[in-house]
Amino acid sequence: QLAAELRALIRDRRLSNPVVLGTNTAREWVWLGEEAPYWSRNLTFVGPSDKKLIAQMLQKSDNLIAEFLFSFGYTNSHDDGQKIVDGSGLSKENRLNPRSVVELLDDLSEKERYALLELLPVAGQTGTLSRRFKNTKLEGNIYAKTGSMSGVRCLAGYIADGGKPTHAFCYMINAGNNADAIELQKRMDKYLESLDLVP
Repeated sequence: QLAAELRALIRDRRLSNPVVLGTNTAREWVWLGEEAPYWSRNLTFVGPSDKKLIAQMLQKSDNLIAEFLFSFGYTNSHDDGQKIVDGSGLSKENRLNPRSVVELLDDLSEKERYALLELLPVAGQTGTLSRRFKNTKLEGNIYAKTGSMSGVRCLAGYIADGGKPTHAFCYMINAGNNADAIELQKRMDKYLESLDLVP
């Protein structure tokens, strides 16, 4: 859609200067177009590094970036009945369970875990977790990705002790309505606090 609108913009306004476009959630993305017929225009995508792109997706839960990254050849075939059909997780066709997410997080090497910790939101401090776990012992000690839509609340990542990812966890809530999902999320967050996994 973006490409189509960009072509129309260039065509209709007959722009002679480079075109610079971006989005509110991706201010570093720019598309440049030099003067030429719109159908033969050579467009170059200049954007942030992969690491910055992934960090932005994780911190702000940006579905557009998630879909963009997913489009680069992800394979969704699994022998255990699990199925991933999109990058954002919004499709009702997705089939994933918490155990498999925890196993994936557990299987990461130490180097990969620390690399992921640099990108994930931090409880009570950054991104989508900036308001959660405030003034609890988990503040600054949970590094995790949120996931939500109507009636659904999910959280997956690591509980860290002194910055070291010691425990992988995941919960997925599928409730009948949004109010129930939010209430269950609060209870699950309290449960995580009660596990006494950090000093």
